[in-house]
Amino acid sequence: MEIGCNLPDSFKITLPVNIDDRGYFCINAKINNEYDMDFIIDTKAISLAKEEDIKKINSNYLGMSPLSTRNMYGQKEKFPLYYFDSFEIPPLKFNNPSFFSISSTNHLHDMMYKNILGVNLLKHLQWKFSIDDRQMILFDNNNASLLNEETEGFLKIENGLRDNNIILSYPFETEHNHFTLDLGFLGEISINNESFRKINQHFPYKKILTDRAASIDTTYVFEGLEIKINDINVPNCQLIYSTKINRNLIGAKIMHRFNFILAYSYYKKETSSEHLFIQSVKNFNSLTFEPYVNKFGFQIRKIEDGLIISHIEIGGMAEIAGLKIRDKVLSVDNKRFDTKTESNKEEDFFTYLANKNKTEILIERNNEIIKFQLILNQSKTNMEGAHIG
Repeated sequence: MEIGCNLPDSFKITLPVNIDDRGYFCINAKINNEYDMDFIIDTKAISLAKEEDIKKINSNYLGMSPLSTRNMYGQKEKFPLYYFDSFEIPPLKFNNPSFFSISSTNHLHDMMYKNILGVNLLKHLQWKFSIDDRQMILFDNNNASLLNEETEGFLKIENGLRDNNIILSYPFETEHNHFTLDLGFLGEISINNESFRKINQHFPYKKILTDRAASIDTTYVFEGLEIKINDINVPNCQLIYSTKINRNLIGAKIMHRFNFILAYSYYKKETSSEHLFIQSVKNFNSLTFEPYVNKFGFQIRKIEDGLIISHIEIGGMAEIAGLKIRDKVLSVDNKRFDTKTESNKEEDFFTYLANKNKTEILIERNNEIIKFQLILNQSKTNMEGAHIG
């Protein structure tokens, strides 16, 4: 079956839900009958692919798009546009879908650890994410009876896939705040400056230096708040404020707590709609946020050649000891935590440290090797800064 032609009204396929190690919702596609590739599902982006992947896959050049952004040198850079001869989510085939190519000089390149399946392709279908059943159901977006069947028991948010159409309220107020669903935002809830000014009068927060590939940002983190999304109370949430983002967003990780449907109506343009349907998962009340940093006040991220320090809590144990953003991690606890394996992920590090009261980190910085020892339950952090080698 091919998108670009009329799908039968009864079209419906069921796939496993694919949530990757970081928490993004993903989908696997077969390109040109040869390459299998995971794409992040992003409700607020166009479809994007890294330049090196575009070239490797033997794509077709369409021309330069009118869209532009600034590259890492501050120059305006337009996006080349390509399409693939074949792009399939079996048994579904997209008819010559277009992707914008992102070059290595563009700041988006280093932020994209996977390519993006954006709204230009999403809007051709309806997408049901059944977290309880670990299933994703794709079905025709021109069949009202099928949509009614799939959305039974769900709360409808009218045009909730459009900007600022989701209502969110904080525990200390009754007024409505308008948010946008963005599955390309990895966190739970992002708030703008106005929301931050309201919340910080009522709740404490952590200040965390965050590596965002192209820059280092200070992120303000509220943890354990109960919020309301439309008519659903959501306990134990994490809200962040970043000046780099400065938007009210509902992110991918909060959507782990819901079965939800992206209900695009595309073909009837005069009555087109973009509704969001949500339903609490079965273990909803037991779910909680993932800590932004570990109990020692830092976090790691995997890069191509190893691990780096990606987050540092300002005033936390790691910062007091002297660890810095982008330090390269050589070993943890004399290699008892494996920093080399391909399966290593950030969640593994949280789990590894969960029951530990001390840890030893060996890092490389400016061609120097430094060892740090972090110990909990002491009035001061015990730190060794001996240069080795």
